[in-house]
Amino acid sequence: LRAAAFRLLDEAELLTANLEDAGLFVSPVLPVGSVARAIRECLDPSVRERLSRRGRTLAETLGLVTVSNGFPLAIEEHARAVRADDTWHRLCRVAEWPRSAVPADWLAAFLAEQRATRSLTVIFAPLHRRDARRQALAVATRVGASIDEREQKGRRVGAEERRAQLAAEAIDEELEAGAEMELVVGLVDVCAPS
Repeated sequence: LRAAAFRLLDEAELLTANLEDAGLFVSPVLPVGSVARAIRECLDPSVRERLSRRGRTLAETLGLVTVSNGFPLAIEEHARAVRADDTWHRLCRVAEWPRSAVPADWLAAFLAEQRATRSLTVIFAPLHRRDARRQALAVATRVGASIDEREQKGRRVGAEERRAQLAAEAIDEELEAGAEMELVVGLVDVCAPS
C-alpha cells in the first residue's frame, strides 16, 4: 500500500508537470477536508448551497466537512438508481466512443447541462497481450464479415466501413510490432433531485 501511495504521488507530479507544460494552471493538492467536501457535493449536490453559506463562518476553519462526515447519511438502492440523501444517481456506461474526429468540447453540452450534475469517469486498464490479440481479431472478423455481406448483397461499402477495416488492420500491425493495448471504460454518473 505504501509503495502504491508513492507511485500515485509520482504519477500526480508527472501529470501536473505535463499540464503546466501545456499552459494550464494546476492547483496544489487539496487538504482532507476539501476532498471530503468535494465527495459530499458529488454525492448530494443539493448541499452545495448550504455548505457554502455555512462555510463562510468559523466552521470553515474548523473543518466543516471532514472524513467522518463527508459521506451521505442515508442511501437507498433501487433497481436502476441509487438515492444518496436528497439526490438520485444513475450510472451509465459509454457503449461506444466516437469513430471519427470530434471537437475537443464534444461532451460539453452534455456535462454542463444545468438541471442535473454529471460526472464522467474514464478508466484505462492494460490488456494482456493474448486478450488484446483476441479482441483485435474479433473486430477485424466482424468488420470483414460486414463488408463481405454488403458486397454479396450488392450494397455499397461506405467510407465508414473502409475506415473501420483500415483501423482494424492498423491495430493488428501495432500489436504485431509489440504495442500494448488498453481497455477503455467510460462511466457517466447523472445526479439530480428527482
